Amino acid sequence: MAIGVRKKTKTQASVAREAFVNALAGVTEAAYLAAASDGVVTDEEYDTIAQLVFDRCGGEVPLRGVVKIIEACAAALEEEGFEARMDQIAATLPDAEAQVAALYAASDVILGDDEYDAENEGAFYDDLAAKLEFSEELAAEIWNNQCETYGWT
Repeated sequence: MAIGVRKKTKTQASVAREAFVNALAGVTEAAYLAAASDGVVTDEEYDTIAQLVFDRCGGEVPLRGVVKIIEACAAALEEEGFEARMDQIAATLPDAEAQVAALYAASDVILGDDEYDAENEGAFYDDLAAKLEFSEELAAEIWNNQCETYGWT
């Protein structure tokens, strides 16, 4: 008699959970990279990222978990750099909705404080939009909507 390992099949719930985790990871990392794009992640930006994670999880993630997620983003950036991390975000976001959420999250962090750095933060936003294969028009529309939301004119 042969002893083998039963192959696990993915259930609908496990597929949905995997998509949620990938979306959360990608959206969080997009926000973190946006914060780091000018060379420093401020306390205000860190808090914005933490709030984004908390909100996307419906308040179900303890603060310790949120901190671990953000620390993982920082470690991955340190180890691999911006380009590789943007490639990873683009590869793992499960659908168009998650891609839009990632671009909104990045713009939330960029525009959420009073210190916009067009050279670095603006370039990062454009690069991320291109990696996610957004048209220039849609990326500009999201950016303009966010500018209006944050009172930037």
